[in-house]
Amino acid sequence: MTNRKKFSGPPDGGFDRLAWAYDFLAALVFGHSLKTAQAHFLATIPAHSRVLLIGGGAGWLLNQMLVHRPLSRVVYVEASSRMLSLAKRKVQDLKHAPLVEFRWGNETVIGAAERFDVVITPFFLDLFTRQRLQASVMPRLAACLLPGGSWLFTDFVHPPYPFQKYLLWTMYRFFRLVCKIEAQSLPDYPPLFTAFGLQRTASRDFVGRMVVASVWRKE
Repeated sequence: MTNRKKFSGPPDGGFDRLAWAYDFLAALVFGHSLKTAQAHFLATIPAHSRVLLIGGGAGWLLNQMLVHRPLSRVVYVEASSRMLSLAKRKVQDLKHAPLVEFRWGNETVIGAAERFDVVITPFFLDLFTRQRLQASVMPRLAACLLPGGSWLFTDFVHPPYPFQKYLLWTMYRFFRLVCKIEAQSLPDYPPLFTAFGLQRTASRDFVGRMVVASVWRKE
């Protein structure tokens, strides 16, 4: 028994409304930069790792993992049922597609006894309030990461330039309106990670320091 809860859909499934256009819109605004950031540390994933990828959307990053990394198991968690369907279709013809277990849901569908060598959160944590991150999302993800395991984090961070701040403000207003996300602004991520026993071992900035990709190791 893994003590997993059954997921009943929204509030976290609001990206159903945008699933068909999300990757196109991201590329329209940022080009290939967001994909480059997500993939930057994939090479650090040890061979034959058990990986939890949560919030991976339509499956581009999952495809890259299955093609380029020799993994033993991937649990793919996505709250948008339409995004999940797109991800399944994207990898269904790959040789290693049977390694993937697709789950519709959020952090609550991860069993209390489940453990992973690697956790990946691509542009996921910025959807939640600091309170939700502290109380539910990060405790569950940190608990399922094995000691010595790595958390590959890619997300927007507080940008240094006024036009980036305005872009971020606009993005939050758009996604709150269209996808009903709960967050209104970015949290300060490093204190959240260190509070759960993780230490940053590598980091790289993208999009003029508006996006960061980093590796956090669990002590």
